[in-house]
Amino acid sequence: MKLPETIYRLANVRKSYGDFVLDIPKLDFVRGETCALVGPNGSGKTTLLRLLAFIERPTAGEIRFGSAPVWNGGRDATFFTRRATMVAHPPFLFNRSVAYNIGYGLKLRGSSRKEIRERTRTALEDVGLTGLERKNARTLSSGQQQRAALARALALQPEVLLLDEPTASIDKKYARDVESVIRELTTDAKTTVIFSTHNYRQASALAQRIIFLSSGRIETLPYENIFKGTVHKSDGKTKVFLNDTLGFVVASEAVGAVHISIDSRDIILSRSPSTDQDRNCHRGKVVRMTLHESYARVTVDIGVRLSSVVSEQVLSQLQLRLGEDVYCIFDGGAVRIV
Repeated sequence: MKLPETIYRLANVRKSYGDFVLDIPKLDFVRGETCALVGPNGSGKTTLLRLLAFIERPTAGEIRFGSAPVWNGGRDATFFTRRATMVAHPPFLFNRSVAYNIGYGLKLRGSSRKEIRERTRTALEDVGLTGLERKNARTLSSGQQQRAALARALALQPEVLLLDEPTASIDKKYARDVESVIRELTTDAKTTVIFSTHNYRQASALAQRIIFLSSGRIETLPYENIFKGTVHKSDGKTKVFLNDTLGFVVASEAVGAVHISIDSRDIILSRSPSTDQDRNCHRGKVVRMTLHESYARVTVDIGVRLSSVVSEQVLSQLQLRLGEDVYCIFDGGAVRIV
């Protein structure tokens, strides 16, 4: 079996911005993989993407692209920047037509008019913007602008596509278009895709590997909320039963005895039950609350103990106290077979 090829290799990389420091002792990316960077605002996701796009130079350490050192190897910067394309959030678009924006990079590279037209048309189809070629890009909605920027990147057919919060400002309907593009690139395996997101479910659904960032460092997070159960069909749904009465809806074809894990960030706490019959919704009592710098970890006893991570804002809105009732709500897709 052929060993996977390393496309990026980071060694002792540091990037400083005032008091913030991105500190990565070692990190590799494999050619053709799809990788998600997950973490809160200010964790270093965008900084890392900018380093990988060769927009920023590290304060210290080495970045290799393939086998070549990026900053100290004597190669011209365009050798690398032509191979990796980043879609920022929010994106920058010229005060010109959508077609002009998408074809701009191709024009700089000397592509023919015919090739520019064909690639522009295909890219617009991929992101669901067909028919808007002549519209001024800056008059588009924020979601449309994000998709136009993605189309511009796709038209270049880069070796590496770097996406900063690719669906953050996009309606759910069109977010699925963007996710479909990422899935197609993943299936094709010719393009390395690295994207940042706050949405762990999205990361889990799209990425082959998830990297967690916190305060500029990579964190290794263990599985959370681990339980043993048995998969059964009940009321037309697939559920994992932890005991005779407590079961969780799952999006899995697994059968028999399993171990499951539910990420604490996927469990929503609410004073009211969910009206969505397809979601898991269980009432329990708050038995523990632990405050951290920007979030709180709340443990709720629903028959088993579930740990949920919520922001300070959510905690303030809920006004939770120990011993009070609260609903734990989560999708079937949040229940992972491990």
